[in-house]
This record gives sequence, C-alpha cells and structure tokens, in this order.
Amino acid sequence: MVNLISSSNIAFPKITLESTLKDLNLYCCQLEITEEGRFALQLLNADPKLPGVILMDKEQLIGFISRQRILEQMSRPYGLELFLKRPLFQLYQYTKTEHLILSEETPITFAAQQVINRSSHLLNEPIIVEKITNNYALLDVHQLLIAHSNIFQLATSLLEENNQKLQRMAVIDPLTGIGNRRFFDQYFLRDWQLAIREKRWITVVMCDVDYFKKYNDTYGHQAGDHCLCQVASVFEYHCKRTTDLVARYGGEEFILSFLNTKAEEAIILIESIQKSLQVLEIEHQTSPINSQVTLSFGIASMKPQAGQERHSLIELADKALYQAKEQGRNQFCILIHKKK
Repeated sequence: MVNLISSSNIAFPKITLESTLKDLNLYCCQLEITEEGRFALQLLNADPKLPGVILMDKEQLIGFISRQRILEQMSRPYGLELFLKRPLFQLYQYTKTEHLILSEETPITFAAQQVINRSSHLLNEPIIVEKITNNYALLDVHQLLIAHSNIFQLATSLLEENNQKLQRMAVIDPLTGIGNRRFFDQYFLRDWQLAIREKRWITVVMCDVDYFKKYNDTYGHQAGDHCLCQVASVFEYHCKRTTDLVARYGGEEFILSFLNTKAEEAIILIESIQKSLQVLEIEHQTSPINSQVTLSFGIASMKPQAGQERHSLIELADKALYQAKEQGRNQFCILIHKKK
C-alpha cells in the first residue's frame, strides 16, 4: 500500500499562540513494511521536503524511516543495490530509532519542548503526528522549531506591548484621560533639570474647581465626573507645546507646568482657559460666586539653580492658589520666587 499526501501545497492558518501541530505542514506518506526500498526512494525523490516514510503493517503503525537514515543506508558499500531490493521492514531493523507520537491537536510549544528533551542523536529525527486513528503523518522537526521560535517572538512582542500599555495606564488618569500625579512628577523632574542646566524660567500653575463639593452634592457624582473631563479638555486644548505639562493632581485639583515660560506669559494662557470655560457654560447654581463653574489658579515662577528642590516651586504655586481662594476665588494669584 502506498498512501502519499504531501501538504506542502496546502495553505495553513497563520501561526498564533494557540496553534497546534495540525496548523503545520504535515507529510502523509505511509508504506507497507513488505514494500521494497525502491518505493521509499521514489517518494523521497518526488518530494525533496519529505522527511521520511511511515511504515504500516495491515493498518497498524510500526514506525518510520527518516530521510537521513535512508541516505545512510544508501551510502554504504553496495548500499543502493541492497536498499532497492530489501523489504522496508528489514531496513527498519537497521535504522530503528525511538519515535515520538503526538496528536495533531498538540500545541506547538508543547511539541517543541518534547523534541528538545529527546536525546541528542534524535534531535533531527521527524516526529509522528496522529491525525485520526490509524492515519499518521510526519512533521519535519526543523519546521516545528521554526514555528516555535515564531510563537516565542509573537509572545515576546505581545508581552512588550502589554507592558507598554500598563506603563501608560500607570501614568494616565482613568477619568479625564490626561496625565496623573505620577505622570507629572516624572516629566516635571526632566523639565526642572533642563531649566537648571540651560538657565531657563519655569512656571507651575495649580488649579482648583471652585466649590466642587457643592457641585457634586447638587448634580451628582456622575455630573461631577463629566465636569472634570470638560475642564481637562480645556487644559489640553490650550497647552499644546511639547514642553507643556497638564495633569490631574488629585480630586478637583489640576497642575500645569510650562518650561521656558515666565509668569506674565502664563497669565495670558490662564486668561484664555478661563474664557474657554465660560463658553462651555457649565451650570453651577449652588456656587456662591457664579452661576457657572469657575476655576481658581495659583501661579509660581522661578529660574531654578543647582541645589534647589523642584518641590519648592510646587509649594509656591500651592500657596498662590490658597491666596486666590482666600481672595474670593474665580481668579489667579502670582508668586515669584526671589533669589536669596
């Protein structure tokens, strides 16, 4: 019996993390053990990719002879003449090796591990894949290891992508979509060091939504969340430079940072933000100062020098914000750091 079905021309699905042996190029080449060696040679010559022939005895699996073992037999003195005439079962006795049988549903990663764990003299031997009962195919071990390598690269790529997503999530405020306090701390340190090195001005603005607790109590927390998102959008719209930092600092408090910017330049930007917020007309009927949502700002500027702590500027902006709120809110106050 000769049963030859080479899948080398059959398209198979793209390799994924869940791919199994049936997704690879399997070679179904079954010969009865009573056949002569010439039939095996004909099949190998017909398909240079064929890794060997499977031996059957009345529909029962006996084993296989790999291409490598066949070539070894043919290379012996008078090997070709004897090989062509001998029954395959007799040749099998000379070339018999331990064989590995796996189901076609076996994951590629598991199959590759089984192959790697074999003895070194079996490393290049193909493996037998059971498609259905009494229906077997051979899989070239090199193809298996290449597929395993592709899966490893895919897994590594996905892991790196997920790590990047997690890193982004760690510095993004989930409500507003702008940076969070960790984001601000990371990038403000960079800008602070740059300002010291290049002797530039840097301005920090602390911002607070006026009477936000009253807003939540009046309109509910869902409306409060929407209000914060609208405020964050206004900040993002006006702070477009690559060196502009916008972050939610906590609760209804936001923080802005502007590199190479003096206080008077920041005031122009703050006034634009206030006008944009007025255009939105976010109702706040329980506010003691305005029927719409308003903001208070604390502005602090300095040209930092080596040895100064960046937190000193943030504290100065926070102090300015406190003054703005003490003076009636819906306004800004400025504090300039003076050199000692």
